[in-house]
Amino acid sequence: MSSVSKLIQQNQDQYNSLHEKIAKIKKSITENDEIIKKEAQSFSTNADPRPTLRSSNVDVYRRSRYSVTSNSDYSKITEASDQFEIDVTVDQSLFHHSNCKDEDLPRRIQRKIPIVKTTSNTLVEQSSAQQNFHQRMPIKDKFSFMTFNILYGSCRTSSQHFWENRRSAVVQIIQSYSPDIVGVQEAVYWQLDYIREHLHLYSQYGSSRNGYYNEKADEFCAVLYKKDKFRVIQGETFFLSETPELVSKSWGSVFNRIATAVKFEILASGKQFWFFSTQLDFSSDEAVRCNQTQVLLERMQKLNAEGLPVVLSGDFHSPSFGPAHQKLTQEGRLRDAASKAREVGKISGCSIHHFDQQMHQDQEDFDKFENRSHYDWIFADPKTDVLSFEVCTDTFDGVQPSVHYPIVAEVKFQ
Repeated sequence: MSSVSKLIQQNQDQYNSLHEKIAKIKKSITENDEIIKKEAQSFSTNADPRPTLRSSNVDVYRRSRYSVTSNSDYSKITEASDQFEIDVTVDQSLFHHSNCKDEDLPRRIQRKIPIVKTTSNTLVEQSSAQQNFHQRMPIKDKFSFMTFNILYGSCRTSSQHFWENRRSAVVQIIQSYSPDIVGVQEAVYWQLDYIREHLHLYSQYGSSRNGYYNEKADEFCAVLYKKDKFRVIQGETFFLSETPELVSKSWGSVFNRIATAVKFEILASGKQFWFFSTQLDFSSDEAVRCNQTQVLLERMQKLNAEGLPVVLSGDFHSPSFGPAHQKLTQEGRLRDAASKAREVGKISGCSIHHFDQQMHQDQEDFDKFENRSHYDWIFADPKTDVLSFEVCTDTFDGVQPSVHYPIVAEVKFQ
């Protein structure tokens, strides 16, 4: 047996072992419910009946909403309420070389894992319990949004651009951040096929810029969304031209440019909102992008007559000081997620992620662009709160997923 085969077998054994642990946890949930109820009765009605988990070395694996831990002190675990959470990091790199395609096994992902310690000898004082309860309260209707220009699959200017060399990295970076909704640009249909094949949590919406849903050789501004969280109510793909409903381009645009608009319903709350994914033209004439931006705003207003919350994502080929960006944000129409997140101090890696047809394998070369302005943005309207913003500069086995960094923003609907 080759070394690779042995590694795959070892990883598969560990994978099977994890599932055995999960089965044991599921079996003990009913027993744990009674234990927790008894402990809760020992507090006053205002106290948090479940103490804070305090362990610096807990190795947690998540499957569905169940948690498994290697620390024997925390062997009693319940399918806890989302009100009681801790932040953990799960390293699933051991599955990287296996043939496992389970969407629940990202290589590297941060999660809030519900977990409860049920032993009664660590009960906290009432005031501390109340404080911890409020600290751990979940934020309702908070979701993460990603915009990601994945670079069109037929690009052959460099071996680093070849889709077959970076497609795994594209999937892994989406897995790593696990956004609830992704606005994808420059994606041809067979690229989207590959992504959906490996990311089973997501469904897709959108048509190509030549107006054919199943066009194999044309680009999409597609929207990927977690089907267990959202339902599509309405949607369309329109053209950023003088005739938005027809396959067309205007004002000297090099290509047909499109935007995909989707009206979503949040399954958990019934609330609705609009999400847009777009890409403006790269023409040297800034007036082209200004006109396309105007069409985008007008169509947005027409579709959203109800005044629902709006999140706009895309590759705008325009920096923050450019006219297109200013048109989107003037008069309080939309707010740049990066600027809004900076107000609350939760912004990471605000750096360039568009490399003008060049991709740098060497990390030092890749990082030297950090202080330049970027062209990919997420905007949200005033009916939302932007909680955080991050530029995703991850590499996977030395491979950059695209010539654009994906961006992730956490947004709460008011």
